[in-house]
Formats: sequence, C-alpha cells, structure tokens
Amino acid sequence: PDLDRLPRQLSLRFPGNSFMVVYPGNPGTNEPRAMAARPTPTLRRLINMGGAPLTVDALDGDSAIDAIVEKLPENQQSEGLAKLLKKSVRSNSVRVTQGTVLIDAQDPNRARSSIVVASAENDPILFDNLPEPVRHIWVLLTGRDVNESDHDTLFSSVSQRLRQVDPNDLKEVHTTDDVMRVLAV
Repeated sequence: PDLDRLPRQLSLRFPGNSFMVVYPGNPGTNEPRAMAARPTPTLRRLINMGGAPLTVDALDGDSAIDAIVEKLPENQQSEGLAKLLKKSVRSNSVRVTQGTVLIDAQDPNRARSSIVVASAENDPILFDNLPEPVRHIWVLLTGRDVNESDHDTLFSSVSQRLRQVDPNDLKEVHTTDDVMRVLAV
C-alpha cells in the first residue's frame, strides 16, 4: 500500500521531472491481464467541465471548500465531496505559488472529472497547513473516468503549469478562457 503513494510523492517532491513507476506483476498467476486503456481527459475538457471560475467569501479553508461545493453546478456535485476535499486539504494540499493553492481529490462517486477555480471575494483564505493565506484555489477533481496514475499525471501537469505563471496573472482569471490561457491549453 505504501508503494501506491510513490508516484504522487515523487511528483510533489520533484515537480519539474517526469517519472514512470513500474510495479512487478503478481507472481501468483500466469494469466495475462488485459486492461482496456481509457484516454486521459485533456486539461481543456477538465476546464470546460469545471465551468466559470467561482468567487467565495470565506476566511478559512473549510468554509471556502463548503462555499465552492455549494456553488458547483448540480451535475458537478457528489455525495461527500466537501468532506473528501477537506480530507485532501489536510493531507496533501499544495501551495503552488504565493497566494495560490492546488487541491486534488479522486471521487469514485463522480462520473466526470473537472478543474474548478475559485478566488477569494474579499479577504484572503487561511488554510491550517499553509504558511500564508491564499487568494486563489484550484481544485482538480477526478472521477471514474480517470485512473489513479492519470490523476497523478494531471495533478503534476496542473501544478507545474501554475508554478510557471506570474502570480499577477492569476488575478485576471474570470472565465474558462482565462483558465485555459493560464494553463496554456
């Protein structure tokens, strides 16, 4: 089970590098396993699924997540989503630039994956495990259409692209086109 976290830990620790982790097969069976490969959704599709950037009025991470989930279109909500995001924030949220946090979660109740962007309406938002408050929250939500390995690849890609963006450019993210421009898709 600890090896399952290896790809994610490598991508967090070394965001500028690409990794391929190969696991040994199960020696207990001689039967070849055939798996149908699903194409990974493109960032463009994930952005379109996430919809227009949201504005939240919250002072702490938990209330910001509640506000984001509440403002999502009904087809983007799923049971327990806020709880899942809060758990993710406590264990592995990533401050990608000053004032910006990237949160990710895999939700088996979701059929389609998306990228949701939210900005603080007034005051910056304080997350317990981050050194300073943030004004911009990016959320990568993957569902049944993305496997764990592809989730990690998407997370690494979004994180890497956000690190390359001038923090001032993030202030001008108001439409899905702006999100695509920031992520260079």
